Amino acid sequence: EYIVLKLTGKFCTEPSDASSNACVDLNTLSWSEKIVDISGIDPDKLPEIVPSTSVAGGVTREAAEATGLAVGTPVVMGGGDGVCANVGAGSVRRARPSPAWALPRGSPQPATSRCSTSRCAP
Repeated sequence: EYIVLKLTGKFCTEPSDASSNACVDLNTLSWSEKIVDISGIDPDKLPEIVPSTSVAGGVTREAAEATGLAVGTPVVMGGGDGVCANVGAGSVRRARPSPAWALPRGSPQPATSRCSTSRCAP
């Protein structure tokens, strides 16, 4: 998120990174209102969750000057390294993007706790 913010000025995240803080509802891939409320986090301070394949924006003039990248170069969200490694290893067989660490091989649903829809270790 930080690099995307610095390159584009846009504050957003994607599901694999967003889910690492246990505030994401894995069924909707959005911030869990229940968990955010209980934790006391101001939801306005959370980044927008967008698909991993989204273009967050283009490189700003300021970022271009600092990095040598061309102004307007598209910046794609990407994904968390561990999740992408699991996908590359064939650990996930679902069409819907989801956190690979929560999906045992062949599992149709993420593992969730009884008290919330956040992640939990199987």
